[in-house]
Amino acid sequence: MSAIPPAEVEGAPRYRRVDEARIVESLLVDGWADQIRLGRREAAAAEARAALQRCVDLGLPFALAPDGGRLFDPVEAENFLEWADLNGLDAAWERRCVAVARARAWEAYGGPESSAPPPPPAALPPRRYRVRLTRAFNLAGRP
Repeated sequence: MSAIPPAEVEGAPRYRRVDEARIVESLLVDGWADQIRLGRREAAAAEARAALQRCVDLGLPFALAPDGGRLFDPVEAENFLEWADLNGLDAAWERRCVAVARARAWEAYGGPESSAPPPPPAALPPRRYRVRLTRAFNLAGRP
């Protein structure tokens, strides 16, 4: 992962239009859904707000709304949370978001988290296939 936080990507400020309450709701869905299911919504929201504030303290930018509230880019906020974890600055992403994503995957398989992934369906014989990866870069404004 890059040492440059996602917030430093050019053009990001124009997307900082989502109020803090909705950003916290988004974080709750991605990282605290299990806690909400257990009836611990207030504690989960407090944790999500604290994680967001730690990101702001680490440099996550925001815009100010006319009423003085903070506005964020939802993708930038999620990516910053991940960036902070991958760079050893905050463990919220792995501790909460990765754990919830794993639990969702196991729910889809219908098995416990401790069991091995199911084998591929026997009805699908092995076969060759090709993968082509292409990337598009926006280098506008770059020397």
